[in-house]
Amino acid sequence: MLIKTERLLIEEADPTDRETIDGLVALFNSNPEFHRASGERLIWAAADLENYLADDPNPRFPTLESHEYAVRERATGQIVGTVELIAPIPSDRINWIALMMIQGDRQGAGLGSEIVAAIEHELFSTGWTEIRVFVHRDTDLAHQFWTGAGYQPVGEALSASGKPGMVLRKPRH
Repeated sequence: MLIKTERLLIEEADPTDRETIDGLVALFNSNPEFHRASGERLIWAAADLENYLADDPNPRFPTLESHEYAVRERATGQIVGTVELIAPIPSDRINWIALMMIQGDRQGAGLGSEIVAAIEHELFSTGWTEIRVFVHRDTDLAHQFWTGAGYQPVGEALSASGKPGMVLRKPRH
């Protein structure tokens, strides 16, 4: 999937491209609050991002397909965000935005809203009927962002690392 918006290019992250890896390392390291809330490591190295981007199936959920995207600013080519989409077997027809992260110093500039609108348009126009997100309990700004984007709480759950949070959903209209 390749999506272009006015300011952004959302493209599949290439785990063999050194510039992409270096850009994602800088991105991940610019968001320590997210990693604290999620229980992930606070400092990311190139090898960590290479492993994250590897296409290894998750043994707990073998039917899931995970796709990681680098979000580049069109004017500069700089990576300013990332998105991970997870889709279960097609009959379930529910896609998850498993991760969306914006460069720490670029948050609040509307990039997240632009990314979400583009992803929603792409998924809903290709037949998906619902999108879900998981928001960690200790991330008030993330919860405000997703509810502001029209996502409604449907229940509580634990993340893959065992941290509590809220599942939110947005149906296709």
